[in-house]
Amino acid sequence: MSQVHAVLDRMSDFAERVRDGTWKGHTGKRIRNVVNIGIGGSDLGPVMAYEALRHYTDRAMTFGSFPTSMARLRGSGP
Repeated sequence: MSQVHAVLDRMSDFAERVRDGTWKGHTGKRIRNVVNIGIGGSDLGPVMAYEALRHYTDRAMTFGSFPTSMARLRGSGP
């Protein structure tokens, strides 16, 4: 069980660094948007978690299967 808690602590630390801006993206800027591209059922869990918690963040997320997500990112999707 201690290994599980160690991983949860690392996840919590990472999430906090993203939130407070300490963890930067590739451009060196603060992470503001997240894109999750899932295939089938792998997309369901993150979508449900985001929908449940989206009112507590100012970050935008895009979800969908691979072709749908890519179309949304290019501005041509639903």
